[in-house]
Amino acid sequence: MSKLSSAALLKVNQSAIIVGFYDDVVAMKLNSMGVLLNADITVIRKAPFGKTFYVKINQHQMLALRLEEMQQIKIA
Repeated sequence: MSKLSSAALLKVNQSAIIVGFYDDVVAMKLNSMGVLLNADITVIRKAPFGKTFYVKINQHQMLALRLEEMQQIKIA
């Protein structure tokens, strides 16, 4: 992805680099879980109704993130 967008737009098996966050409060929460700037994020699976994403951070850490959290992750 060449333009800045939200991680919620990633499809299954698609990766991007985290370049920032849209909300500082959510950024602090995600940082404490290991979702850091310049990390690689890959969508592994989406829940049936698309409200939860199962993601891999830097090829080793797995997390389940809500749609609202994914929308706050700025990717390039």
